[in-house]
Amino acid sequence: MSLSAAIGSVLRSLRSSTGERIEYRRAGRVVRLRALIGRTATETTLETGFVSVGQLEDFLVGAADLDIDGVRFLPERGDQLVRVELPGQPVFQVCPNGEDCYRFSDPARSQIRIHTQAMGVDP
Repeated sequence: MSLSAAIGSVLRSLRSSTGERIEYRRAGRVVRLRALIGRTATETTLETGFVSVGQLEDFLVGAADLDIDGVRFLPERGDQLVRVELPGQPVFQVCPNGEDCYRFSDPARSQIRIHTQAMGVDP
């Protein structure tokens, strides 16, 4: 087994055993899947010269899990993710501030790290 395949296998196992159940929402369509949660630190220089430091919530998912009716897709600005474990969870918007929306997390491009920010609460 190649290193890339081994990494993919470990991440799939982690998602199935410790990952959180989420809904990925795009234009009224919903995909239910499991994701590992991470964080990315951000820095933005404001017009005043001050640096604004923040944190984005990242969702690590299998690329093959991003599928609606048999059509695979990549994350886009404005898509939403919601944890479904409990009601009243935050709604996370994909790359709301113009950052890159995602990055592949392995050489085989089978794992995607989606950058999001909390934008409100799911009713």
